[in-house]
Amino acid sequence: MNRFVLSALFLSFIASLSLFGVSYATSEFTCNNCVQIPSYEIDHYKEMFPLTVWTDSTLYDHQSIIHVTGYLKPQNNIAPILAVVTNPIGNVVTIQQISPDIDGNFSFELNTESPLWKQDGEYVLKVQSGAETRQFKTSFTLTSDPLIQSHVVPEFGSVTILILIGSIMSILVIGRSFSNRFVKF
Repeated sequence: MNRFVLSALFLSFIASLSLFGVSYATSEFTCNNCVQIPSYEIDHYKEMFPLTVWTDSTLYDHQSIIHVTGYLKPQNNIAPILAVVTNPIGNVVTIQQISPDIDGNFSFELNTESPLWKQDGEYVLKVQSGAETRQFKTSFTLTSDPLIQSHVVPEFGSVTILILIGSIMSILVIGRSFSNRFVKF
């Protein structure tokens, strides 16, 4: 019975992931500490973290202007903000120093036309203010292929969780009803 329930749970989990189009592909290099902030959650991240940063997109070509926006809690305005961008092989392509406004907001632009930005792949943007603990990382991808379009990978959201819970409950109910019908020796 336990093996049946575990198998059914696992299958319902996989089915719910594939139902909502979760991608299983991975890239060569991924920034494990990077955070992509969806536009609808920016205020939530601003409350949670002393320093946050986000870009206007996650996919750019080599002739783009990347609009970077961020927030440093005003009570943390000890030091200016240092922004460092590294390319897919880890080399620094730009360093900028930014001062936030009185409310803690800041923004700047990155131009990808420089020869330092010639490599396709994932670039990491790290912002830091003061101590090492007051930092935030995000990433974006540069490509020279004009046919590649950005695609949205849905998050493991509330609808998927509801389907998973419903599947688990129905499996448990059906499992109990069938277990009472079998003859036990």
